[in-house]
Amino acid sequence: MAEPRVALIPGGARGIGRAVALALADDGWRIAIAYRTSRQDAEAVVAAVQARGCGAVAHQADVSQPAVAAGLVAAIRAEWGRIDALVTAAGPYH
Repeated sequence: MAEPRVALIPGGARGIGRAVALALADDGWRIAIAYRTSRQDAEAVVAAVQARGCGAVAHQADVSQPAVAAGLVAAIRAEWGRIDALVTAAGPYH
């Protein structure tokens, strides 16, 4: 059996990012959520993905900073060995 695909979703704690995370989980994807300030929302998405039988993690990361974004990618790749899709759902920072 093939390893599940992995999606990295910055901004996946709420809104469209959350909806995409749950839809991909319904198709068996592992989900990595990156959030800046929405920890509780991110943890709720992780719980919902895990309830669907899929792997999920949440990382606090301000992806507007290149070094932080690179560290996030490295962390996900270290954990699951791959990233198959990047869904950019992070909103603008004011």
